[in-house]
Amino acid sequence: MVDLNPINLGPKLPNPVVYNYEDIQDGSGLTTFYALVSTTSAGESYFLVNDSSMRSDPIGQKFAGITTSQTLFTAAFTVLMSSARYVEGTAMCNIPFGLNGTSAAPKLEVKWTFIHLASNGTTETILGTVTSQELSGNAINAESDGTLFIDVTGTKFARGESIRCKVELKSVITGGGTLNNIEIGHDPSNRTTGFSIISNTQIQFKIPMRIDV
Repeated sequence: MVDLNPINLGPKLPNPVVYNYEDIQDGSGLTTFYALVSTTSAGESYFLVNDSSMRSDPIGQKFAGITTSQTLFTAAFTVLMSSARYVEGTAMCNIPFGLNGTSAAPKLEVKWTFIHLASNGTTETILGTVTSQELSGNAINAESDGTLFIDVTGTKFARGESIRCKVELKSVITGGGTLNNIEIGHDPSNRTTGFSIISNTQIQFKIPMRIDV
């Protein structure tokens, strides 16, 4: 005999939310991105990637014979959000750079600007900016990891919007002298081949983010 009274299994439950480990580890929610540059016939493109095994091309940037204060290198590393994320807390970065100077007068510094990029790909909202201490090298090689911090108030990144990290390398020359060899790294794989100063070429950004439920 067929039972015409089906068993009530209760209300249908929503699909479970799946988290990446980084979203819940120790409550920190820090997601690590690495700076990568891709060089093609159309020029250079800059990205943020989660995979540290990626190979950046070229390994880094080099400059020589700098005698004036100027911006030597600017790159806006970007990652597209495939799902909505909420960013709040202390964002951190590590930007390796190094120099060799003819005296202690010429110096070098890096600046990091943390940006919320709208889905149109052009509208930028600056969430914070910070500049490192000045690095000087008196006829010797000097290296810095350029560890910087930015406190971010609650900001929602909707799907289709992007996190952008702008990096600027600047010479600071106020009392003469020359910056001979200047290097900045941006290789997720942290290779040192071709560098004479910096031993770390891995630019990292640690962004405090979570998924809203």
